[in-house]
Amino acid sequence: MAGHHGGGHDPRPPRQRGPRGHRRPRAFAGPAREEPKAGPDASARCALQWGLRQVPLAPGENVIGRAAEALISVASPKVSRRHARILVAGGQATLEDLGSKNGTYLGGRRIEGPQELKHGDRITVGPVLLVFCVSNAEETVSSGD
Repeated sequence: MAGHHGGGHDPRPPRQRGPRGHRRPRAFAGPAREEPKAGPDASARCALQWGLRQVPLAPGENVIGRAAEALISVASPKVSRRHARILVAGGQATLEDLGSKNGTYLGGRRIEGPQELKHGDRITVGPVLLVFCVSNAEETVSSGD
């Protein structure tokens, strides 16, 4: 075959190489997926402060709503069954309203689309105020003075 060098036939298209023959990192070669990846943020633990309670957020979807199966279950007529969700992936969290009638508020403003959360963000769902918290896994017990 013209332009074919060496041994057996490889049906894959030739890889594009950067300067001096370097390949792109394999971690970015596949399709994008919403899964936690090992890295500096992978050890972060996300939680919601609700009054005196701290509710840990699991990787994936965490629903806030009136439904009994919601992670944060709020018994209020101002809260939809599936009101909002927080998606946790790779040490980051995103707040999203799920089409609720009364809206989801971040820092006092009604959100219109997915919003990335940062430590200390205040989320309001109906009559409930939640505070988003992030801590590193290494910080198990802080020695307060």
